[in-house]
Amino acid sequence: MMKEDKVMLNDEEMDNVSGGKTTLTCEIKYSERKQAYYVRVHNYSEKGTFPNISISDSTINVGLDRIQEYFDRYPGADIIGTDGKPFSIPKDLV
Repeated sequence: MMKEDKVMLNDEEMDNVSGGKTTLTCEIKYSERKQAYYVRVHNYSEKGTFPNISISDSTINVGLDRIQEYFDRYPGADIIGTDGKPFSIPKDLV
């Protein structure tokens, strides 16, 4: 069974010279057994990168541990689930 969450990632390291931030609207899907997962970028206000991951308007294949590392690295980032509440990946899935 696939779970699905949409998240907004606001990365302070992607600030541009004018002070604007890159905002990504992403969809994360993963299986109960951690076997299937992907992140699809639906849109972005400005191109940027995850740590070691290029962002484009295509699917990004990345492990849940990398996504969780991103969340842990930027605790103040805007990470909002589909229900409008703060989103996080359950620790037992990482």
